[in-house]
Amino acid sequence: MYKFKALLFFVMISGGCHGSQAAYKRRPLEDLETRCDGHCFSRMRTVMDYVVANQDRWSTCNQMIARSQEPKDSWLDRMDLPESFIVFENNLQDKLDAQHKVFNESLSKVESSLGKIISQMNSMHNQLEALQKNFGPKAVAPTKSIPPKFELIGSRYFYIEKDSYVDWQSAASTCRQLGGHLASIKDQEELDALSVRLNNNEGYWLGTNDHAEKGTFVSLASGKPAFLNWTDGQPDYLFGHPSCVDFFFKEFKIARNLLMLCSIEKKFICQADEEV
Repeated sequence: MYKFKALLFFVMISGGCHGSQAAYKRRPLEDLETRCDGHCFSRMRTVMDYVVANQDRWSTCNQMIARSQEPKDSWLDRMDLPESFIVFENNLQDKLDAQHKVFNESLSKVESSLGKIISQMNSMHNQLEALQKNFGPKAVAPTKSIPPKFELIGSRYFYIEKDSYVDWQSAASTCRQLGGHLASIKDQEELDALSVRLNNNEGYWLGTNDHAEKGTFVSLASGKPAFLNWTDGQPDYLFGHPSCVDFFFKEFKIARNLLMLCSIEKKFICQADEEV
């Protein structure tokens, strides 16, 4: 555009080739060809035609230069894209949005399922710990070593004195020295197992007594109630209270218990444990 203006200005200046500057000022609207007597204008017509012919091309060039200086997105947005391409782009975006939605829904389901699984595992872990506490291995008390001279009779270890005769107090003291206690019987089965080891018609001191409370017979070793198979009429406290329990084995292999004077000397039976 500035080239056209320069050329036009040059034409106007040349218009005064046959007239003074003052005459030009007096006739600013006269025809350019008349003022130049046709000679100047004919010379300039070729230039003016060139300018007119190239005006559109120069405008297009200027637009291209201006567009090249714009950000890429601004002129891409103004491009006339085929309608099919726009439809394809819209469909593709819709598909991507749908897939994204499905993915998010699936992810939410997975997270929910994972949370339930973790909760169930924690519950199972707690149940397992409870089972281990209830059924797991329990602490076992150290097994007491069996003292010498004691033998297994039934389910427990006993020592039966076969030679010496002592009173009840001495029998209790001797059993402690041997590593046990003056014995008490836990049930009829154990009484029967001991009976076959005893001498016929001979009595043996037991640790069962009611020294603390008359009529309440407990084990000297543990303080627990003990089994007794009294002879008819016993306990009769014939010798007063306290009296001591004798384990008597008579003919026909019948073992009985009866109260005797504690100072009488008898054989005795010791037990290795404190179970009874």
